[in-house]
Amino acid sequence: MKTLRMLICFAASCLLLYSCDFPDSGKSKKSQSPSQQQPKAVRQQQPQQKSPARSVGDDVNSVVNYGIGATQMKVKKNAQNRIQKINQKKNQELEDALK
Repeated sequence: MKTLRMLICFAASCLLLYSCDFPDSGKSKKSQSPSQQQPKAVRQQQPQQKSPARSVGDDVNSVVNYGIGATQMKVKKNAQNRIQKINQKKNQELEDALK
């Protein structure tokens, strides 16, 4: 129970941390790299990097699902389904061989 509470707190703090916009760290323009000193129009013409397909909410849900055991249950269920399919296939092959 204590571990679950810690996981949920961690997930919530990650959500809050990554959803906040942080101001510039106060660096002067002299210390910026040449790519940061380019005019705004030039930077807009450069291709934008694609944002990750997963959102922070998906990451939080993954952490919570792992913490409550849902991920482990999915893995176990998928493994059982694969074993069941293999057994059915082998049984069918045996029945065909006996005919």
